[in-house]
Amino acid sequence: MRTHGQKMFYTEQEFSKAEFEAIERAREQAILNKYGNFSLLGTGSLKMSHVYKVIAKSGSGSEEAVALKIISGITQECNSSDLELSKNQLKVKLRSNEFENSAESEIKLQYDGINRCPNIIPLDGTDLLDWICPDFNRVGVDYVLKMPLADCLFNTIKDFQQTEDHTDKVIQLGIDICTALENLHAQEIYHRDIKPANIYFYHGNYCLGDFGIAIHKTSLKLFEIGTEAYCAPEQYYKAREMNPWLCRKYNHRVDIYSLGLVLYELSGKKSVCNFFDQRINGTLPELSIESEGLKRIIHTACQFDPDERYQNATIFKENLERLQQDKNYIPSQEIGTISNKTVTQSGYQQPTGDTCIGKERDPYDDEFDPIEIEEQTGTSIANNMWNVGLFWYEKSQEPASRFANLKIDKNIMPLTSSEWEPSYNFPIKCHTKSTSEELPLAQVIANINNIGDMYLIGEGGSGKTTALYSIMQDTYKGQMYPTKYSEKITIPLFIELSKAPDICGKAYQEGHSTFIQRYIYLLIKSAQQKGEMLTEDKNAVREVFGNSNSYEQDDIVSTVNHLLKEDNGVQYLLLLDGLNEVSRKELAFAESSATVVELIINEIRELQEYSNVTVVITSRADEAVSFGAYFPKYYLSGIDDTTIKQYLKDNNISSHDVMQNPRLLDTLRVPFFLKLYCSLIFKSEVSTPGEILYNFFNERTAMYSLRKRISTIHAEQILTVSAHVYNRITEKMQWFILDFLIPELGWYMEKNDLYTIDLETIQKIMVAVLTGTCETDICGKYGISMFRDYHNGNDGSINVKTYANQLLALISNNNGSMQEIIDYCVYSLGILYVNNQDYGFIHQHIRDFFASMKLITVMKMALYIAEDMSDKNAGLRCLTVLNDGFLNEKIAVFVGEILGEYLNTSILIDIKRQTAVPDEKRLLLTKVLSLYKGIFSKEESVGTAIVNLLTMFEKAHKNLDNLDLSKLDLSRCNFNGMSLKGSSLDGSLVTKQTFFPYGHTSEITCIKVSPCGQYFLTGDSAGIVKLWHLKTRKYIRTVLNLKHAINNIQYIGNGTELLVSTTLGVYIYESGNYALKTQYKMACYGLSDMKNKMILAHSSILGKTVKIDILHNESDKKTNLGYVRSDLYPKLIAFSPDRKYVAFIDNQINVLVIYNLDSFSCAVPLFETDIKKSLFGSVFTSLCFDSTGNYLAVADTRLIRIISFNKLLKQLTFPSKGKRFHRVENEQELYMQISVPDNTFVTTLKFINKDAFLTIGFSNKAMWLFNYKENRCYNMASLPSVIASIDILCENNICTAVIGDADANIFIMKFNNLKSIDKTEIFSIYNTGSRCIDSIKVLPGGLFVSARREGQAYYDSNLNKITADPSTGREQFSYKVFSHSKKLAALGKETGAIYIYSLHLSVDKTIQISNTHITYMEFSPDDKLLLITLENAAPKVMRMDSFDVFTLNTFHQKTDKAVFSADGKCIFCCNGNYIEKFSSKTYERLYYVKKYQEPYHENTVDRTLNYFKEDNYQYDPATDVICSPDIMYQQYSSKVTTVSCSPDFLYMAIAWDDGKVEIREMETLSCIAILESNTFVQSIAFTSNGEIMAVPFGKSSVKIYDVNTWHCISILHGAEEAYIKPLSKEGHTKLVTCICFDEKADSPDKKQVITASNDGTIKYWKPFSTNIIDHPVVKKHKYLLACKKVIKILWEKFYILSGTFVGEDGTTINCNDISNCDKTIYYVPGLDIDGSTIRNLHPDSDLSEKDLYVLKLNGAITE
Repeated sequence: MRTHGQKMFYTEQEFSKAEFEAIERAREQAILNKYGNFSLLGTGSLKMSHVYKVIAKSGSGSEEAVALKIISGITQECNSSDLELSKNQLKVKLRSNEFENSAESEIKLQYDGINRCPNIIPLDGTDLLDWICPDFNRVGVDYVLKMPLADCLFNTIKDFQQTEDHTDKVIQLGIDICTALENLHAQEIYHRDIKPANIYFYHGNYCLGDFGIAIHKTSLKLFEIGTEAYCAPEQYYKAREMNPWLCRKYNHRVDIYSLGLVLYELSGKKSVCNFFDQRINGTLPELSIESEGLKRIIHTACQFDPDERYQNATIFKENLERLQQDKNYIPSQEIGTISNKTVTQSGYQQPTGDTCIGKERDPYDDEFDPIEIEEQTGTSIANNMWNVGLFWYEKSQEPASRFANLKIDKNIMPLTSSEWEPSYNFPIKCHTKSTSEELPLAQVIANINNIGDMYLIGEGGSGKTTALYSIMQDTYKGQMYPTKYSEKITIPLFIELSKAPDICGKAYQEGHSTFIQRYIYLLIKSAQQKGEMLTEDKNAVREVFGNSNSYEQDDIVSTVNHLLKEDNGVQYLLLLDGLNEVSRKELAFAESSATVVELIINEIRELQEYSNVTVVITSRADEAVSFGAYFPKYYLSGIDDTTIKQYLKDNNISSHDVMQNPRLLDTLRVPFFLKLYCSLIFKSEVSTPGEILYNFFNERTAMYSLRKRISTIHAEQILTVSAHVYNRITEKMQWFILDFLIPELGWYMEKNDLYTIDLETIQKIMVAVLTGTCETDICGKYGISMFRDYHNGNDGSINVKTYANQLLALISNNNGSMQEIIDYCVYSLGILYVNNQDYGFIHQHIRDFFASMKLITVMKMALYIAEDMSDKNAGLRCLTVLNDGFLNEKIAVFVGEILGEYLNTSILIDIKRQTAVPDEKRLLLTKVLSLYKGIFSKEESVGTAIVNLLTMFEKAHKNLDNLDLSKLDLSRCNFNGMSLKGSSLDGSLVTKQTFFPYGHTSEITCIKVSPCGQYFLTGDSAGIVKLWHLKTRKYIRTVLNLKHAINNIQYIGNGTELLVSTTLGVYIYESGNYALKTQYKMACYGLSDMKNKMILAHSSILGKTVKIDILHNESDKKTNLGYVRSDLYPKLIAFSPDRKYVAFIDNQINVLVIYNLDSFSCAVPLFETDIKKSLFGSVFTSLCFDSTGNYLAVADTRLIRIISFNKLLKQLTFPSKGKRFHRVENEQELYMQISVPDNTFVTTLKFINKDAFLTIGFSNKAMWLFNYKENRCYNMASLPSVIASIDILCENNICTAVIGDADANIFIMKFNNLKSIDKTEIFSIYNTGSRCIDSIKVLPGGLFVSARREGQAYYDSNLNKITADPSTGREQFSYKVFSHSKKLAALGKETGAIYIYSLHLSVDKTIQISNTHITYMEFSPDDKLLLITLENAAPKVMRMDSFDVFTLNTFHQKTDKAVFSADGKCIFCCNGNYIEKFSSKTYERLYYVKKYQEPYHENTVDRTLNYFKEDNYQYDPATDVICSPDIMYQQYSSKVTTVSCSPDFLYMAIAWDDGKVEIREMETLSCIAILESNTFVQSIAFTSNGEIMAVPFGKSSVKIYDVNTWHCISILHGAEEAYIKPLSKEGHTKLVTCICFDEKADSPDKKQVITASNDGTIKYWKPFSTNIIDHPVVKKHKYLLACKKVIKILWEKFYILSGTFVGEDGTTINCNDISNCDKTIYYVPGLDIDGSTIRNLHPDSDLSEKDLYVLKLNGAITE
């Protein structure tokens, strides 16, 4: 894994021009500071190095001019405050072993070892130069090489050539430089950049300098080109492409060639730049000089073939020296072939042509080394692995391969064998989730050495695979090795994840994947054998991956692991293409099961841990998986408008119409569709991907005629001498292939989620089409009749069957092989590609298009059979493809686009809605749907077909408005969340699921994951059991309705049976069909040991305990165990995993009891804490065993103990009968403990992750994970409600927790292991909160209702009708608020943006104010300000005139809720301990106080309301502390849930999540009362005069308070909490979330309170009418206490009796008992059915009268 941020060996290309100029200025300032005055002598390639002249003191103290070569080292961007510190850290890194080994050691190697040679510029020393660039907050440290100042030949070349002894100087220069090369090559160092600019005259000798791209043979990285004008042919990539044999001859002889060119230029007095193209092509003009000997020597040195040059510098030097001595000397013609002579002039052995790079290290040798890591050097491994990637790249360019014509940004798919599209660069944009800034994808992947781990996500055709392939192309095309200044050799390897097998075998052993490592092995073996790609060879794949559980172990994984882990100078860049294409098939192992994609993801995580591995993944969809904080996800957003316009212009297409068509513009953002669109002849009716593909492949398009181009294809094949000429495939045979065979292949591959397929399977698919004889087959009776364009003559004797037979004959003549037909699809049509034995569509969109065409053909044929042939039954049989499972969404989209369904509009004709369409094609879906009218079979297939058809409609129209859905089986449809306006459902079969949300409506009490891990069951307190799919988190169906609360669900009998326990009966079902097998009607609880014993519990007479018995299934014998508390018994009983013991909590003595099932006796361990329980009243709440039985977790209200069960058993003895008590010894050694937080208790315990953690759910909605082996606790989440049940699935180190809470919410929590436990992902499966009303606002004539996730609605009180507007909900708006004038509305998005609009003021503006979730907004009373509360961020204020945003500087830079005071002058911010008061003009804090901590409240013990004295708060600004003379404050961790200010500016009510409501004076913030709400308060309302306040209370009630006395004067009872059942209409059944007052009435008794609840209802109340029940107080209630000026209220478990009471001071107080609910509005979020008719439903429909009333209330016509 590679980190991001630092740039090493940087060049000017990596920065903007301004930034690099600033860096150069900073560097030169550092030179000036360190070395004094300087002058620039020159710069290197890409300005990676600079040479300066400075004055320095010599060893004798005299000053002399020296040269400093500054080489780019390392630079980093950092915070402006840390520049100096960051600079020093970089210096440390530069000096570290890691960096020194990769860089500085190379520089020393190149200079230190050759300083003895007089013909090489010496190195006088090295240094580091650090600099700071404050303009761009960047620091850097560079290398400094100190060298003597010498005269450069380049600067004096003209004088050199004009001297009289010019030829002698040329010869001497050649001798001197050959001497330098002798020294270099003897040490296996190659200069690679010999030119006049690198030759100097120093101390009377010509010297070689500038080793910028020199390299040591043993550390080869990239053979760079050097300077083009002087490079050898084998250095230049185009020469290598034209002459591949040059690649294997790259060695020290490049220096021989370059020196020859220098001598050529100096002697001939002509620049070699003029002859570059000629010499690279093998021709160098002959020299016109007098010396024949010099001409021959230069000619030999500059031979195109390295084997014909001088084979070493010594031979070259010898010839020059002989010529120097004898002017008439002419070397022999064969001198260049001498290769084995060795000269030892300076004591070094000279390398020869054969020894320069041995076979073991030659990266281009035919014989590739075997992978024996132990015997290879790092260089050899690097060379070999480089060859692996190169071999893949070369194979990918072969004809008909997947990438053969995928020239990057040149061509998407071949049109015919010889057509090509001009090159064009598409700047694809991408962004991360954390920022909306668009980046060019090319920038993200620009530098292979800086590419870090990343995840590229985008739709098909957006450029993901192309991006990976471009990395391969940039690396291997014309290249040899990475640059010498790279930290490592970066070697990319392309891995197709779609190749991952979907069966158990060697690739998946013991639930662990090694697929990627084995794939790399196949790549290596392919390069070794130099044959075909073994990844495409079935035998090789079978051998390496295995295809069954019976396989032998091999050492492939250990070999590749060693290769990836060892520091061998290689950074492997694994390009993993197509994570979405990996199979979702589940594999079973001995201990667990997992899907293939989960196994692959785990393997990727493991590879991330290797320092030598970088991973780039592509996927069409975000797999909702985290690979860590340093693994960014880039979302590809396509091409921008400017690029689209330019591309259209370049193709001579007007962009005006395109820019006016938003649908088409969005389509063209995908490069694939933009290129196809520009290939079309007819573009006027094209807007969607499906239409583009249809037109591209349709006969109307001359560019790619499926039917009219066959002669052109043949002609072009002959013209290009193509090896694939198919004269035997006639025009109509081609029609048949494209109309029927290719679509059938596409359908098969799409349905089976395949991306490649073998020839054998293709043949089976196509032969089935060609030989089909069923009447509904293509070649059957109806097919022959229908496809008339295949007829030749009126009699129809020549038809589709004729051409099918011709194709069959072609197969027969080819020895039964379909190879010729497939080759035609590959080489002529270009639709398929081939890799060895597998074939695939060249793009996934092409596959899906042809699959869609198959479906369209089938629907056309079915309609033809039903209507034209009058055989409806046969027509329906033809539609089996619609019945066989749900359609892929992309297929549904393509069908609607191809048919033009999205263009259909409905109109009113004779008061009936009809679809107005211009052609018959666009009526196809409507007519096919009508075939299913009146069919109400019990088979699911009919319902599935209708769902598929309606999915196509919905994808095309984005709604289901105005459809004729009458007389259809709609039982499998769910229209909740869809618009169904104006549609007719008359006479149809519908169910509750058709319209209403599918989740639970009561507390989820049980969750159980199925043994296979694919599904889970949920049970609730109403007796409903529902089935869900775990992986997709999809609801399947309701399986049981037992009427009584579910308290246990268990799979027993190896998963074949299902035990479901309720409070009134225990039932055992068959797990597959839920058929009842056994029942125990009187039991209130059942628990099985999974084998032959079961615990049954029965309620006792008193009702406070349950009796528990052991039932032995084999003998039906019962044994009594004891009694357990009646309220917690399901959580206080557990079998040990070995089925030998039962642990339970005995209610009579409140202790843990261990029951031995062998001896039928009990042992009671007595802990010290158990004795204390009897003193302090602590009670047990939950217990559970781990999966091994080693540990038993027990929780009470104070502690959670994890007991070593085996150690405990050693201290226990079991009597023959009865109980035996044991005082536990050394109990601290038996268990560890966790303290339970105050004001909460444990609701559930569960061991997870191979028992490494204990999951703890609390009543305060928190969830902890406790690692008891490390004694470490993680606070994982705070859920919306109390955690009621948890079940766990653990597989492959991934734990999936399914959580249900008291509000019927279901969540999935995923975490991997200890290292990533803090990166847990939580998914909401069914969130009741998202479907509940979160705000109501009284508007003229009705209400505005908002459910933030599902949208908004308007309730018209006059018409008693709800009109839904779900669009905003679908856009994930988190809050919506109207201004007081109702002229402005603000919608807060979850992304932190606010959308402000107005129909009155022409305002339409989106402002991004934060990156966090918006939780609350409100306008100031004058509508001039908008106050915004953000999640975990400081609140903000927006001025509505300028839209300027200001931040309130609150404590901890966050607040729970911020509100305006009633007059708008102040802003109150409440957060945890603090209540802060700000000025709304200056936004400055005025003062603040802490939450009141005194234990006074509306007391539930003495049943009285208490008052508080005014607090004397004192604020000390010096210490920033608030204190009170009388009160000691403690840190408080509760959270504010809502704040409301009274309109008379006197009071502020603050609700906390602990159920308390503070009443404070607004001016001083003094606390005057604390009221008990006993619930999570989300809304508090005051009347307009401030005299009445309404607060939610308990589970579903509301209290009405008199603000003058703070007495409760009325209670709006919830239906579940009424002590006396309401006489008229029921109250709410769930938590009240919203309250407001409707004060249109002029008298108090007519005013109404409007409440909304989580139960989905809105209720109108009249709480102020006198409804006093005069009856004496029941004497048995002794809770009447008097308190001055305080109401006396009679309590019993929060139920209130009413009456008239007289206080001690004589005050008489009336308290209403129950205020009647006037009217109930049922609001179902997501229900959008205005104008739909739902009448005369099918008798099997299960809608109740209430359901029909709700539908009518929402605008449906039901009668």
